[in-house]
Amino acid sequence: MTDRSIGRLLSWELLSSTTPLPTAAGLCYSGRCAVHFGFWIKLLGNTHTEAAQSRYGGRAMTRQPAVFWSVGVCWVLECLACCFHSWYCLAQQPADPPSKERVLQCIEGLKSKNAVERARAAELLAQAGKAAVPAIPALREATHDAVPAVQIAAVRALAQLSAFDRDADSFTVQMLDGPDRHLRLVALDALAEAGKGCILTEEILLRLLRFAREPTTNQGELALQVLQQCQVRNSRKSAEILAQHLRPEPALTNAVIIRLVQQVPAGGSITAEALCKAMSHPDVQIRATATQALFHLVAEHNEIADWVRLNTHYQDQRLRIARLLGEWKNTRDRRTLEYLLEHCQDGDPVVRMVAYAYLAGSDFSPEEKIKVLLRGLKDGDSRVRRNVARLALQHRELPWRTVLADLETRLRDPVVGPYLVRLVADLDPDAAARELPFLLADLCSPRPVDQGAIATVGACAMELASKSPAVRRQVLQALKELPSMNWLACRNFLLGCVSYRVRIADDEIRQHLVALAKGDKSLLAPVALLVLAEQPDAALLPLFVRHLGSNDTQLVVPAIIGLGNLGPAAKEALPLLHKLAEDKRTLTYIDPVNSNRLLAYPIEKLATEAIHKIQEQKPAKPLAPSPKPERGS
Repeated sequence: MTDRSIGRLLSWELLSSTTPLPTAAGLCYSGRCAVHFGFWIKLLGNTHTEAAQSRYGGRAMTRQPAVFWSVGVCWVLECLACCFHSWYCLAQQPADPPSKERVLQCIEGLKSKNAVERARAAELLAQAGKAAVPAIPALREATHDAVPAVQIAAVRALAQLSAFDRDADSFTVQMLDGPDRHLRLVALDALAEAGKGCILTEEILLRLLRFAREPTTNQGELALQVLQQCQVRNSRKSAEILAQHLRPEPALTNAVIIRLVQQVPAGGSITAEALCKAMSHPDVQIRATATQALFHLVAEHNEIADWVRLNTHYQDQRLRIARLLGEWKNTRDRRTLEYLLEHCQDGDPVVRMVAYAYLAGSDFSPEEKIKVLLRGLKDGDSRVRRNVARLALQHRELPWRTVLADLETRLRDPVVGPYLVRLVADLDPDAAARELPFLLADLCSPRPVDQGAIATVGACAMELASKSPAVRRQVLQALKELPSMNWLACRNFLLGCVSYRVRIADDEIRQHLVALAKGDKSLLAPVALLVLAEQPDAALLPLFVRHLGSNDTQLVVPAIIGLGNLGPAAKEALPLLHKLAEDKRTLTYIDPVNSNRLLAYPIEKLATEAIHKIQEQKPAKPLAPSPKPERGS
């Protein structure tokens, strides 16, 4: 290895250290200067070595300690002096991007006879960004400087200017293709440092993809980092280059997919075809990323949707779903309806579920949608039937009364009955009350059950308990047995009452809820208290006041909500609420609609709203709790 390559290798080791470049710019600058002086001191050491060998008749230098230590001490002193000087120079650099006058001064500084001034000028131009474009000719000359620090800074500056100037781009390509490995690493490191501010041209992109095939090497790792962080010029040629590099390596392919999404609209059909191929990648994560990217492009760009609709085949499940999305997005005519109906008979249950979902969310006539959803309720796959029943419940505004007899017939289906009972209860409460005892008996068991179904059935049963003795008995039995038998089912049973805002008229059921709210079941007490908070019963005032001072924040939120719903009947709790109105904490509570999500309740706003309700004043602004991330994400 030559002396020059050793110096560049040491420079690269400093550049690729674990210290982040943005947070330790001074360290990198002084390190590069120190390596530069170390390089020249090494040459001085070679001179001393040759002189020593000639003086001692060719004997090894290690046998002469005085010569060895003199060279070593000289190295250390020179490097420390250079580090101190470079830190001093760096402290004088302006924090803001340099002006045109400053750039001109740096260009003149590149012609200085002082190596430190040339290195400082090149380093400043490397940090100047687009403002350094006029300095490109001078920087190209500086790449042939005999001082490695100047050479490295010039290469870094030109690499970061490659997106703004053809000369800088061609020079960067030469560095990436050149025989000097260390300057190649410097150019790659400069591109990675530029990040999103750098737009890769087609020629640089082609070389980065070639380097990234070897992720275990230094240049492969840096090339992959550049592909992940930098932008790619939006052009058809870039899309073609990216499409040709869908490799088995997951990291590279994932970066290629992300950059392919940016090649629209210029990439067009090339991007769509490449993503379709990536959906068959052996890596499951790559398949998921490609599927998500294709669905996003189909939903956002008509050109991609048309290509997918006209050019994909039926062999792949995900492609059929993408075709469905493209067809549904572009046209809403009779042909589209027939196309979706055709896929409702697809052999894959997942495709059928997606087709039914698109039909339910389309703007076709209500009669046509009801007819199709009724067909889905009779599907042979239980997953499809359950999903269609949920869709029907989400579209309660449709004229379901015209098919009430068909809905009542499907209530005996244990898969769809728990969802359809809500629709039937809105139209014919007596018919729903006749079926609810059977549904409750089936769901209230130790075995795992559909939690969405138990929530819907629980809300209907609580609502109709006062109209049917059989339903009332089943509800009381569920409240007695479920807490110890299946607490999760009991929790969702109660959350359904909150979601549908059920008013409970039966006193015995209410007493069971009070017992749960006072009990030691920490997971059920907050939910039971929230159900009671929706009941305008002044007899619950002591219960709410008791929980205002609870150490369990899950109990404080429903207690405040309950006091606010009581209105003027809760005036005696105003002193406690005024005290809470000064509390700056934010409490989290389970979202009753989505139990996997947490809502953030500021105590100050929550208590203020309750005070306004009690004083019969209109609050200035209704409280809107802020959703927090789902606990599983």
